[in-house]
Amino acid sequence: MRDSTRMLIDNFELQRLKYDFMGYEFNKLRDLSFHHLVIPRCEAPNMGLDRGYFYWNGVILTRDVAHTYLHIVEEYDYELFLEITSEMLDEKIKGYIDMNNISRINDMLNYFEDKNIDELRNGKLLIREKYMKRVLKK
Repeated sequence: MRDSTRMLIDNFELQRLKYDFMGYEFNKLRDLSFHHLVIPRCEAPNMGLDRGYFYWNGVILTRDVAHTYLHIVEEYDYELFLEITSEMLDEKIKGYIDMNNISRINDMLNYFEDKNIDELRNGKLLIREKYMKRVLKK
């Protein structure tokens, strides 16, 4: 595990909370991944930032749920992706996972789901059931 990932997990007490920056629960640390928040990994080398795995540049998301889902949101509704990113940046600035931010993210994802629930992507549903299981939506 990268130092920046470990520091984010520790500083934001994710092991105690058992949910990530978007409000998705996890069981094991290996279920988590680093999400590039400010500078995408693909752009970091061009800026002399190696692959961009820096504490200031990331948040921790569940690998196969929140992280994957956020990139689907990015692909289909870039403005919403930026709004969700803004909420996670706010958590980073505050230094803790705030249920007010989690609630706003949940509302944004509810909007995305209502708007796209029937969309197909490569023959599969765009919105999968696991994407809809959040701390505030059970």
